[in-house]
Amino acid sequence: MADLPPEVVGVAAGISLSALNAGAGYLLARRSSKLPLKKALGIVVGGMVVRLFIVAILTWMALSFWNLHVASFTLALMISFFLLLMIETFFFHTTTKAAPKPYYRKRRVKRDE
Repeated sequence: MADLPPEVVGVAAGISLSALNAGAGYLLARRSSKLPLKKALGIVVGGMVVRLFIVAILTWMALSFWNLHVASFTLALMISFFLLLMIETFFFHTTTKAAPKPYYRKRRVKRDE
């Protein structure tokens, strides 16, 4: 990897960090798709917040400890992060829309006459 320009290494590192984040989101969405919608939505949205903090910490570590080209790493991470986040949101939307809805029997209300 010493032969590659630092811009290419920065782009590769940004895209790979974003791909790891999207992979974790995919696994989280697949695991929560079997749960009720309210619980699954809480897990997915809470997981997005946790994953965002983890990506921020890993970004800080990558820029602090490795000699990466800052602009190429940041732009590649930002563009791929938002692109993969849109794909993940679309995936979650289609899986919850296609999931069968549980049938709830209406309760009979007794009226005092």
